[in-house]
Amino acid sequence: MQECRQFKLLVMTHNFDFYRTLESRLSIPRKQIKMIRKNDAREIIFEKGGYLKSFIKWIRDSEDDKDFFTLIPFVRNLIEYTSFQADKNNNYIKLTSCLHMKKDTKDIQIQDISKIFDSVFGAERKKKKIEEYNSKLYFETIYNIAEKIYNDKDRNRIELQNKIIFSIVIRLKSEEWMLNKLNQEFESTNNQTRELYDATKKELSDDEKRIIQKVLMITPENIHINSFMFEPILDTSLDHLYTCLEKVKI
Repeated sequence: MQECRQFKLLVMTHNFDFYRTLESRLSIPRKQIKMIRKNDAREIIFEKGGYLKSFIKWIRDSEDDKDFFTLIPFVRNLIEYTSFQADKNNNYIKLTSCLHMKKDTKDIQIQDISKIFDSVFGAERKKKKIEEYNSKLYFETIYNIAEKIYNDKDRNRIELQNKIIFSIVIRLKSEEWMLNKLNQEFESTNNQTRELYDATKKELSDDEKRIIQKVLMITPENIHINSFMFEPILDTSLDHLYTCLEKVKI
């Protein structure tokens, strides 16, 4: 059909693997590959398509500060899938504290994460600029980066790194708020955000419940590896995450 002039093909997908397969096997010109989003007026915007090579290799080898934080969920899941007992692996536990509000979350330094990356990728890996300030606190730094994206009127609405960072911060701020609401010792056994919601929902207003339910729905897909690749799907727009972050910041 591609070679028949009587047909014009329009292929749409939210799956990066299929998206890349089409580009490589059908030799589609780069200028014809687009990523689509809606603006506030619900108009469809066509952006230049990206991520045609390995997303992980790209962010691993870049020097951008955002990519340092974007790697955290991937490395955590990599340890989970390769470790015999991940729940007893110190590196896995430390990175879990980067994605969930734990007792040590606000004490984690950039250098703590750097050492874990070295153990996974090798000490000769290309370092990010943020790693020059290795005593900086992780929680404050990722929140400041999310704030910078949040306040940027020209923020890239297609960039996956923005989605991942927003999702991490939304979850951390939501859990911090629920822990303060609970005001007692709390130990998660499995799904911390869900367990915190279940423990606090009797005290929440309907609006607060809706916000946390939205957090439960839209953040995991941007933080966890799926069955065959680590890449967030395209369904959740940055604008949805922006609105969610706006509410959990209050």
